[in-house]
Amino acid sequence: MNPHQQVVRKPCSIDLEQLLSKLTPEQRAAVILHYYEDLTYEGVASRLGWERWRVKRRIAEALCILRRLSERDIPRKFFTIGYGGLDPEELISVLKEHHIEAVVDVRLWPHRASMGSYVLGKSPEKGIQHLLAKEGIHYYSLVELGNVFLQFEDWQGRYRQLLAALGNLLTERLLNISERCCLLCLEKQPAHCHRLIIAEFLIRRGHEVEHLIAPAIKRKAGNSATT
Repeated sequence: MNPHQQVVRKPCSIDLEQLLSKLTPEQRAAVILHYYEDLTYEGVASRLGWERWRVKRRIAEALCILRRLSERDIPRKFFTIGYGGLDPEELISVLKEHHIEAVVDVRLWPHRASMGSYVLGKSPEKGIQHLLAKEGIHYYSLVELGNVFLQFEDWQGRYRQLLAALGNLLTERLLNISERCCLLCLEKQPAHCHRLIIAEFLIRRGHEVEHLIAPAIKRKAGNSATT
């Protein structure tokens, strides 16, 4: 029995089995190992004896097919993080600890010089793209998910209304990213950031979301609470 046949025997719901049956054996194997056994692209490649590019291509193909066949998404796990108060080394450490393969930037103005080390560079050899690429992490800037209501006192309510009305359209590119990804913004606490509202929307669509808090931020919060 080849690795693909072994993978498709993993238990899953009847509806999901029916959808997965529409995929090729390679697409099905890659999807189950990546999303349901929680393996990274490298882990899937190692298990199946493939190159990394082949894993990425098969998963991308599968996502397109499954989304076309069903109104529902494949349940996935997303992560979020805020880089405020973190130096680049601390951020990279947290991302690598959780095997993040891609960072999805949800800032509205990532190219502003005030972003410092996290500015969107004018070329892949500069800025946050270069910082992440050195560690083998892909970078995507999805400005359509930026918080256009930040200047309003009731921005949370306004942003929730926006996602309620246009969330499927605004998250389309996000859901087409097949890597294990982490949403990135400036605000260190998710409760104070619009990425929390994006997370709520994803959870309603059947996904899981984990908000990552760097150890340095946790220590600062603990010290503030005791003073």
